[in-house]
Amino acid sequence: MDLKEIIKQVTPPFITSSYKKARHKDLLSSKELLYEYQKCIQQREGLALTDVEKLSEDIPACYLSSISTDIDEPNFYGGYQVLRDYAGLNHLLLPPRNITIQHGYVFEILSWEKEKLEKINFVWSKAVLDMFKQYTSNDNIFSIGAPFFYANSILDKDTIISEKKRLGKNLLAFPMHSSHNVDTNYDPHTFINILKEERKHFDTVRVCLYWKDLLRGEADIYLKSGFECVSCGHIFDINFLKRQKALFEICDASISNGVGSHIGYSIFMKKPHKLIDDIYSFVDKQGHDGAELAEVHRKKNFLSVKKAFLDNQDYIITPEQIKCVDKFWGISDIKTPSEIRDLLLKFL
Repeated sequence: MDLKEIIKQVTPPFITSSYKKARHKDLLSSKELLYEYQKCIQQREGLALTDVEKLSEDIPACYLSSISTDIDEPNFYGGYQVLRDYAGLNHLLLPPRNITIQHGYVFEILSWEKEKLEKINFVWSKAVLDMFKQYTSNDNIFSIGAPFFYANSILDKDTIISEKKRLGKNLLAFPMHSSHNVDTNYDPHTFINILKEERKHFDTVRVCLYWKDLLRGEADIYLKSGFECVSCGHIFDINFLKRQKALFEICDASISNGVGSHIGYSIFMKKPHKLIDDIYSFVDKQGHDGAELAEVHRKKNFLSVKKAFLDNQDYIITPEQIKCVDKFWGISDIKTPSEIRDLLLKFL
């Protein structure tokens, strides 16, 4: 009897069934990839938020395929795992088939969103749901709020208290970040000079850098300027949102030089946010400008968020900001554990 047959005999049927749904049809290969993925996540789980070099190390895409069925997006930043744990379904390793979970802000339905119109979509807000409905009659689109809202901190309460004591009044900075397919370029010196001025009003300033930009060496200039750098980890790291929750629990306010998901998270955590109007450009893998993404930044929805947070000198949270965040991040759309459980189980 070969090794594959032995594995099939000792593996519980419900696990075997789940792996048959995965894209890796070879059960043995899938199990090996899963083991490597779990080992990788486990090794990073205890890393300090300041260990940006190790947190940003690439995780092979093939690892993610071992815990995905049709598409990878449900596992970006640990979105599915956060919802699963919130719903008390910790034993469900794989997300339901044909499901996708919004992983970043959506102000317009772009080409990559159109590719998933007929999937089972968990989107952040009713406004995003309505955007999708302009292009499809699919009834399996549900607004549930951003998965970040459901995440628990990766740090325990004692560690949070200790870090707040160490850092004092802390400002958390988010430079514009790149993505898998697009590099975001800006002059870091402009943002650094602003952070140096902001440091006069805070005890410490920490700079949260995205894994892609850390691989590009972006931490060096911030470290040389005297800032502590932190990271939430790789996009495929299921503890990403948990680290981000910890960073917001520690800080007193946040600042950025570009609109991003962090703005809504900051307001949800009752931490004021200040947006700096900076100059940036997008360059895709072919060396072309990211025209579709840049176009979003000239449209009404994006500009309404930008206007609400721009140059928030006094670090206050306004009714206009709360309204913007609720509209696009979906605070009012947050579901109970039983509601999320019912939605996940419905599509198994």
